[in-house]
Amino acid sequence: FNYRFLGKYITASRFLDEAIHWTGLTRDTSRLIAALNEKANVCYYSGDTVASRRLHLEALDLATKTNNRFAENYISHDLAILFMAKKEYRRALDFFLINYQGCKDAGDPRQTVIAALNIADAYQYLGGYDSSFHFLALTDSLTRRYQLNHERVTLYKKLSDHYARQNKFREAFQYITKYQQLNDSIYNIRKERQISELTQQFELNRKDQEHQLLKKQYRVTVIIATLVTVLVFFIIIL
Repeated sequence: FNYRFLGKYITASRFLDEAIHWTGLTRDTSRLIAALNEKANVCYYSGDTVASRRLHLEALDLATKTNNRFAENYISHDLAILFMAKKEYRRALDFFLINYQGCKDAGDPRQTVIAALNIADAYQYLGGYDSSFHFLALTDSLTRRYQLNHERVTLYKKLSDHYARQNKFREAFQYITKYQQLNDSIYNIRKERQISELTQQFELNRKDQEHQLLKKQYRVTVIIATLVTVLVFFIIIL
C-alpha cells in the first residue's frame, strides 16, 4: 500500500506478487482477495486497465464464492471507479449500487453517502436525471442527520451542477452559493484548529525549555554550593 501511495508501482507490484503467491499457498483467502484487489489498483494507477479489470473480477469472484461481503463491497467500489474512468457508466452504476448496499448494510453513514454521490454521478452521465436527483436528495438527508459537512460541500456542488444542466440557473446559483459558504466555513474552522494546535505546541515547547533551563540552573547551583563547601572545608583545615 505504501509503495502505491508513493507512486512506486513496480516495487508495489513485486511485493504484491509475493503476497499473492504466499496467500495462495497458505489458502489465506481473505488476504489473497485483498492482495489481488490491491494489485488491480496498482495496475490501474500505472495505466494497465486491462490487467486491473481482470484482477478485480478475479478478486470479486473469489469473494463471492467465499461469501466475503466486506471484500465484495470494496472490490465493487474499485471496479466502479475503473468503469467510470473507461466511460462504461452502466457497468459502473451496477457496481456502485452493490457498494451502496454494502455500506448501508454495514451501518457506515459516511461511506453510504459517498456511494450515493457516486451513483448520482453515474446516473447523470447516463441521462437519468430523476434517478440522479433521488440519490442527491438521499445524500442531503444523510448529511444532515449525521452532520457530514465535508460530504455536504460535495453535495452542494453536485446539486448546482444538476440544476445547471437543466437550465435551472436560479437553483444552480443558490447551491453554488451554499457550497462556497460551507466550504469557507470548513476552511476557517480548519485554520482555527491548526492555529490552536500550533499555539498549544508552542506553549508545550516553551514550558519544556523553561523546565530544561531550571534544571540547568539547579545543576549550576548544586555545583557552586559543592565547590563553596569544599573550599570552606579546606580553609578550616588549613
